[in-house]
Amino acid sequence: MSCTGFVNVLTLGVKNDGSEDISVIVNEATKEHALFFPCGLYKVSAPLNIRHSIRGEGYSRHRSISNNHTWLVSDIENEDCSTGIVNIEADCPINVENISLQCNSQECGLRLASCTQNNMVFIDRIGIFNVKGYGVYEKGRASRAMFLQNVTIWGAKDHPVPCVGIFANTGDNRLSNIEIMGCRIGIWMENNIAYGDNLHIWTGSMAQKDNNSWWRGTRALILDNGAVLNATNFYPDTAFYCIECRNERNTCNISNIFYYEDYSAAGSMDYDGKFFNGVPGSVLKIFGGEICLPDKNENNGRLESVYIPGINVSGVILKTNVPSCAEKLHCLVLDDTLPDYQVEYAQQGWCKLAEIVTAQNTGYVEGRISCDNGAIYEVKCYQKDGGALESRFISTNPLCEETPPLAVRQLNDTVYGIYFRKNNDSPEQFRFTASAMQPNFRPLHFGVLKNLDKTSRCCEVLEKL
Repeated sequence: MSCTGFVNVLTLGVKNDGSEDISVIVNEATKEHALFFPCGLYKVSAPLNIRHSIRGEGYSRHRSISNNHTWLVSDIENEDCSTGIVNIEADCPINVENISLQCNSQECGLRLASCTQNNMVFIDRIGIFNVKGYGVYEKGRASRAMFLQNVTIWGAKDHPVPCVGIFANTGDNRLSNIEIMGCRIGIWMENNIAYGDNLHIWTGSMAQKDNNSWWRGTRALILDNGAVLNATNFYPDTAFYCIECRNERNTCNISNIFYYEDYSAAGSMDYDGKFFNGVPGSVLKIFGGEICLPDKNENNGRLESVYIPGINVSGVILKTNVPSCAEKLHCLVLDDTLPDYQVEYAQQGWCKLAEIVTAQNTGYVEGRISCDNGAIYEVKCYQKDGGALESRFISTNPLCEETPPLAVRQLNDTVYGIYFRKNNDSPEQFRFTASAMQPNFRPLHFGVLKNLDKTSRCCEVLEKL
C-alpha cells in the first residue's frame, strides 16, 4: 500500500516486528512529515507525540495481535491518564487512521489535550485494546475538536479503575459507529456537546465474570457539568446505571434505544441499580426503541427496576417474560405518553382491559373504554392519602349498559386491573384511551409492553372477580 504525501516509517529505520522501540524515530519524523505504518508490530516504549497525520494499513476489531494489521504495542509504564500511546500535539487539523493500539498500563490509548480551535482531529478505523485507564481522552477548549468514526475499544481482562472507553471535555464532537466492550465506563462527557450515531457500549468484565465492585461502578454513559448528548441508535448493553446525569444542566436526547440485559452481572447480588440515574433538573428524552428483560433467574441483574418517572419517554417497547402482574411491575413502566391501545377477546368472562400503576400515595387516572358496538364508558380512578383506589365508570351514550359492566381488581400492592364483563363468545375489540394521568400514577401502556415473543401482555380472562 502506498500513501501519497506520507513517509513510510520503514524507510526511516523503524522495525515492524516488535523488536525495537520506535518512539525516538517517530517523534523526530512527525515534526515535519505525515507518517505511514505498514502492517506489523511496532514497539512503543515512550509516548508518541504526533504533529502530523498518521495512517496504518489495517485496524482490528478484536484484541488478538496479528501481522495482518498495523499494531502499536505499548511498553509504557504510567500510573494515570497524563500520557497516551499516541498523543496529538498538532497545531493544525490532522487524521489518525487505520491503526490498532495495545495499552500496557494506565496510559491512554489516544490522548488529545490542550486542544485549540485549529487542531481538529479526524479519527477513523481505530482499535484500542487492553484499556485500563482511558481508551480515548480529550480535554481542552476547542469546538469540533474531535470526529470519531469506526472505533473499537476493549477493556482489560482484570478489574482496572477507571477503565473508561471515551472521555471528552471539549464541545461539539462527533461520534459515529463506536463499539466499546468491557470498559467499566463507556462514554464520559463533561462540559461539552456531542452528536452520536450507532453507539454500542457493553460494560461487562472482559474476564467473563464480575465482582460487586466492578458491577456497581459500571456506567454506559456519564454526563457531567453541563454536558449534552444527542444520539441516534444507542445500544447500552448491561450497566449498573445505564445513563447517569450528574449535573442539573445535563441533557440526553436519544432516538431509538436498544438495551438487553445479558446476565453479565452473574455473581453480583446487587440489583439496586437504575436505568437512569439523574439529579433534579437533568433531562432524559427517549423516542423509539426496545428494552429487553429475559426470564427471571438468580442473575437477572437490575433491569427489573427500570423506571423513569416524569421524563419524556415515548415509543419504547419493553419486552419481558416477567409476568405482567409481577411484584415489581410498577418498576417496568417506561412510556410517559398517554396510553391508547386496542385489545381483542373472543371468550366470555371478565376481560382485562387495563392496569393502573400506583407508584405513589396519591394520584389519578382518567380515560375511556370504547367497545365494538359503539358504547363508550368514562373511567376515573383516584387515590387519596395512600388509601385504597377508588374508581368510577360512567355510561356516555344510549348504547351503553345502564350499569357499566366494569370493575377494578387489585393485583398487587401497586397495580390494579380494570375488567370488562363480556357475556358472549364472539370476537370483540376494546380500545382503552387515557385522557389524563399523574407521573408515577398511570395506566400501564400495553402498546409498548410486550413479551419477548412480541405477543401482548394484556390479555387475561377470569370467570369471576
